[in-house]
Amino acid sequence: MKQLILLRHAEAQSQQPDLADFDRSLTDLGRTEALDAGDCLRSATVRIDALFASPARRAKETALIVAARLDFNRELLYEQLLYQGGPEVLLQPLQHCNAAVETVLIIGHNPSLSALARQIASGLPIAAATSANRRDATETRLELRTAGACRFALETDSWGNLQPQAVTSVTLLR
Repeated sequence: MKQLILLRHAEAQSQQPDLADFDRSLTDLGRTEALDAGDCLRSATVRIDALFASPARRAKETALIVAARLDFNRELLYEQLLYQGGPEVLLQPLQHCNAAVETVLIIGHNPSLSALARQIASGLPIAAATSANRRDATETRLELRTAGACRFALETDSWGNLQPQAVTSVTLLR
């Protein structure tokens, strides 16, 4: 059983005329959100084997904080297409994952990341990780907030051949 976790970067500085979007860093609240996201993944007993992140500053900062919280000591893989790519290309980095890799974390941006999550979930009930977040699945619209995370359990042997029917469960972690 493989797991794919999608994590939206934490809160970033507002856009400013003298600052490129790519260079916006996390706010103080964003750093707290990233710490909380790392704690949430750790309490959900997530053990990642590969971490792909957008190279934008706010996503890199989120990735570094989350990786530290998870004691992830492998190379963080920054993929340009995770910065402004649409949902159709966000899974391309998985094509390079060895079949032995069980859990992959992708850190990126909205609206593409939430659109991808909805496409992957397509029709499956979405379980909330805590009862405080639990809603009727028909009322739930999968939209990742800042530092929001969603986990997909997949019944597949290969990352290179992901099909929607491989998804066995969807859990909104944060």
